[in-house]
Amino acid sequence: RRFWSGSDTMGLMMDERNIISRRDLLRRGGRAAVGLGLLTQVGWQVGCGSNAQSGLSELESQLSGVLLVPDDPQYALRKLPDNRAYANTHPLAVALCQTAQDVQACVRWGRENGAPVVARSGGHSYAGWCTTNGILVDTTAIDYMSINASDLSMDIGGGGLLGPGRSWR
Repeated sequence: RRFWSGSDTMGLMMDERNIISRRDLLRRGGRAAVGLGLLTQVGWQVGCGSNAQSGLSELESQLSGVLLVPDDPQYALRKLPDNRAYANTHPLAVALCQTAQDVQACVRWGRENGAPVVARSGGHSYAGWCTTNGILVDTTAIDYMSINASDLSMDIGGGGLLGPGRSWR
């Protein structure tokens, strides 16, 4: 099959120079899609890449928890999700948050530097939603649960997981 291309909107001016093959159409479309996909991933890195280290130092100074960067010995282990299909995703840094204020600082830093910020508490997302090339916010240390008997409300930390000792009855 052949598809018409060219400046005429109705395809009425048909000559050989305006015809491309189906294979060429798919090839060009595929290249365009890959190119756009790469640009969306590279865009934020270019925007903050040159100042990434100084920016990360600024973020680290705002945290009560630890900020792990790729050359830290704990980084390789702490970046891994349970689903190893996403093991090749490498965050710019892993923030081991201790408080809600740590999480806020990470979100603010990500917004100011154009870097994606993703939260992880259990790390068990089979779809890879707890992985990123930006800042990985690990909330496992924010694990608490308190019940207010007077108004029957609960306050649950971002790292709270269901498991031994937890009951919702």
